[in-house]
Amino acid sequence: MATAKKENPYHFTTGVGRASYVNVFYPNDKGKYNITFLFPKSDADTVKKIQTAREAARITLGPKKWGSAIPKPAFVVYDGDGVRPSDGMPFGDECKGMFVFTASCAAFDKKGNALPPPFVLKKLNGEIIKIIDTTEFYSGCYCRVSCNVFAYNVEGKKGLGLGLNSMFFVRDGERLDNRVDPETDWANAEDSEIESDFSNNTESDFLG
Repeated sequence: MATAKKENPYHFTTGVGRASYVNVFYPNDKGKYNITFLFPKSDADTVKKIQTAREAARITLGPKKWGSAIPKPAFVVYDGDGVRPSDGMPFGDECKGMFVFTASCAAFDKKGNALPPPFVLKKLNGEIIKIIDTTEFYSGCYCRVSCNVFAYNVEGKKGLGLGLNSMFFVRDGERLDNRVDPETDWANAEDSEIESDFSNNTESDFLG
C-alpha cells in the first residue's frame, strides 16, 4: 500500500488574484525572484489558508528562530486600503479592497551558484504546461500563487515571511506596469515617416 504524502502545514495556494511587481523569470537587484500578489478581501478561503499556515509556522518554526513563539510576529500580508510598510504612502488604486503580499525565493545559493526560477504554469488544451514566453506572465495578469510561510530572525528583526513556490496563470488583465504594446505605438507609422528627412536641423530650437 502506498504511503500517503505528508501535508506541509506551512504551505498554501491562493484563489485568483492579480500579479504585480513581477520578477519571476529574472532576479531582482537583491538576487531574488519575487511577485507581489493582490487578492480580494472577500476570498475567505484564501484568508483561512494563510491564517492556518501562519499559525503553524509561528508555533512550530518560530521557536527555532526566535527562541520562543512570539504571540503576534511581523507578517507580510497587508491591507490594500491602508499604507505601504516601506514608505507609509497609500497603496495604489489597484489594491483597494484587496489584501497584498510579496513572496520571494532565492536566485542564488550561498556559494553564488544560480538557482532555477520558480515555475510559472498555465493550462493549455486540458494540460498544465510551463510558461516559457516571458511576455505571457506580467504585472496585471490574473493568477494563483503557491507559497510557504517561514520564520526569520535577521539583524534582530523577527517575523514570518512568504517563500514563493510557483504561479498559475488564469487570464489576461490590464497591465499595472504602464508598459504599452509596441504594435499599438507604431500601428499608424507610414513608410515615409520611417525614411526620415534629417535636412531640417531643429537641434538649436530643441536644446535652447
